[in-house]
Amino acid sequence: MIASSAQRKALAVDHAGRAREALVRAAELGADYEHERGTAIREVVRALALDPANDENVATLGQLMSTPPRVMPESVATEMGAAEQRLVQIWARYSIGALP
Repeated sequence: MIASSAQRKALAVDHAGRAREALVRAAELGADYEHERGTAIREVVRALALDPANDENVATLGQLMSTPPRVMPESVATEMGAAEQRLVQIWARYSIGALP
């Protein structure tokens, strides 16, 4: 069944509301910030899928995507460490060649 424009907008409002609720929960003391932030992102993306012309939801997604997570994901930290090691190896190789 294909939803009408009004139904899609109503569903988008529901998802946007859930996104705002998740953001409020994320700000609470002791909250699982990353989980709630992920929920907010998923819900605002769903809202935009249903009503892509909604400027408020576009702005909310932009804000969420431009705000870095509070805790660096382990996979990112691992990759950054590996990249740093590769740079050290390259620098060492070039510095040895520069010795007289």
